[in-house]
Amino acid sequence: WSREGDDPCLLGSLILRCQQLRRLSLAHNGLNDSSVASLAGCVAIIQETSGGLTHLDLSSNLISAAGCRAVSQAFFRPKALNTLPALPAAEVPAPPYLLDLSLNPGIGDDGARALVEALRAAEGCIAALRMRGVGLSAEGFASLAAAAGSLAELDLALNVIPVVAELLPFCSGLSQATFLRSLDLAHILNKDGP
Repeated sequence: WSREGDDPCLLGSLILRCQQLRRLSLAHNGLNDSSVASLAGCVAIIQETSGGLTHLDLSSNLISAAGCRAVSQAFFRPKALNTLPALPAAEVPAPPYLLDLSLNPGIGDDGARALVEALRAAEGCIAALRMRGVGLSAEGFASLAAAAGSLAELDLALNVIPVVAELLPFCSGLSQATFLRSLDLAHILNKDGP
């Protein structure tokens, strides 16, 4: 999907044939921003027609902030079908959206900001984000904390922050995390890696 001769439109046409698709994993396929932009168009069509795609795994590809922006804008939709009613804390169901962009180190802080913008545009959407090893700095952590009210799961493992004090804005932002039930920060202070 990222080599000469690969056709991202072929992938899109295959996906569009599955209008009731709920889970899609394209992990470890060498997808780049161009192929993800084509895929995002197909995801948007599925979300607008059936609203049913709830789990999208694009981990371990070649996606940068631009690809992250394209796919997050298509995936997170402000439809009643994909929102949670206000429930007591003990009764929060599984999030209707799970986006896994782990191990795409080109996403970085710009990609985190794009995700936050997409979540804000999809008012009322509750999501699970898996962003292990995507090249975030403390700035990216703080951006994601700004969307804490929309998160049920947040996995930021393997994004190394060299100074603990840099995480204070992130920690402060988590005070708005009404639905957050899972937070993974493994190896964020480990300067030597996993």
